Amino acid sequence: MSARDDHRIQDARKRAIEKVAELLDIRDLKRAGREMVGPCPMCGGTDRFSINTQKQLFNCRKCGAAGDQIKLVELVRGLSFIAALD
Repeated sequence: MSARDDHRIQDARKRAIEKVAELLDIRDLKRAGREMVGPCPMCGGTDRFSINTQKQLFNCRKCGAAGDQIKLVELVRGLSFIAALD
């Protein structure tokens, strides 16, 4: 089975990204409409990190980190794609 066929991908993407951020202990995010904004867990940029709760994506305008729930786990925990699914 290829990584793309792995049911864990669909399961991970069903989780709300804000809940994933909470599990990763990403703090100090403030709600601003559809987004949650605050310090980037990677570069520490104070006001350039955002999580779009409607699109289920995150982005940092300072360091360029961006992606979905799985990518957020990869970056914050320093894991590979497959390890992040676990």
